[in-house]
Amino acid sequence: MRTIAKAGALFLLIFGLGRPVEAGPTPPTRVDAAINRSSCTPWRVVPIPTEEPEGITGIDGVSGSDFWAVEENAIPYHPTILHWAGHRFIRAPVELKEGDLKGLDVISASDAWAVGHLIDHGLTQALRWNGSVWQPIPVPTPEGGIYDTLYAVSANGSSDVWAVGAADYTHGLTAHWDGTAWTVVPHPRHRNGEEFRGVLTLSSDDAWAVGGQGVFSNEGPLIEHWDGSSWSDVSIPQPEHGGLLLGVDAAGPNDVWAVGLQYAFGTRIYRWNGIEWTMVTKVPYPSTGQLRGVSVISHNDLWVAGLIDAGGPPIAAHWDGSNWKITPVKVGNQWFESVKAFTHTTIWAGGGGAYGVIAARFAGCR
Repeated sequence: MRTIAKAGALFLLIFGLGRPVEAGPTPPTRVDAAINRSSCTPWRVVPIPTEEPEGITGIDGVSGSDFWAVEENAIPYHPTILHWAGHRFIRAPVELKEGDLKGLDVISASDAWAVGHLIDHGLTQALRWNGSVWQPIPVPTPEGGIYDTLYAVSANGSSDVWAVGAADYTHGLTAHWDGTAWTVVPHPRHRNGEEFRGVLTLSSDDAWAVGGQGVFSNEGPLIEHWDGSSWSDVSIPQPEHGGLLLGVDAAGPNDVWAVGLQYAFGTRIYRWNGIEWTMVTKVPYPSTGQLRGVSVISHNDLWVAGLIDAGGPPIAAHWDGSNWKITPVKVGNQWFESVKAFTHTTIWAGGGGAYGVIAARFAGCR
């Protein structure tokens, strides 16, 4: 899954998950009866000023006309961070010679974080935007293993930032920025290991980390919660065939969404109502596919993105409070890794695939 054909940069698709997520055999596509298809072409591909990285792994910003996108690399290229200023992408100044970026969160026009790892050294890495340049700020790891990485970052403010990932492949990693330094924070450990792929910070005493437990051994979805003093496991329904959660977002503290996949058996979505997590029964592509990103505007206005099977094409679907509507993305062997809904009509998705990096803008057709 790491082989990328460099065919210019007409697409912004996100590819990397650190290690491939196997989709398994692809059964015939079936869509839940509550999901409506559209015959329009709602997504428009936007040119990207790069042909080096694999794909876009994170999109965030202060508005739909002022946002950032981070790219993942397969080999030691200079880390690529793109800025959209309303009409085109431009490459931002980065004070780091090599690196692989996985996640992004923007606090303000002069304060943002991107996380990943150093490719040559297998060490976690964070970059901070100060309004002029992206500067590296190393993040400690507890394991000192051969491969440590951060997959996601989320901020409640300039002095309350969480980043999550994996250390030495099979041990979860949770790190906190207090405005001065990063500190590794303990979390529950699992017999066969764990990994965190997504994080959401709602307040100083309310944060969520999602991923999987039992890495490389019957992995199942995992959700942990931060209450202001410690991380703890939260009970969730387990799918029959295992799975992994890759993204999390919320309309508020009592309406949180987590998305991912059940291995070889389609997309999976969980929802928190303030009391418990439930597995959502209406999902796009319940028999095949993966959801790798979610962006929530309100309880009845959210987007998910991913891919239909191991080779694409992309998935992009909208929830209106009652039903999912799939919005077709007419590209081939590519997929989405991230999605960001700035407003009801301003939505961006990014990813990668066989044709290189892809960025797509929602054209307003529902």
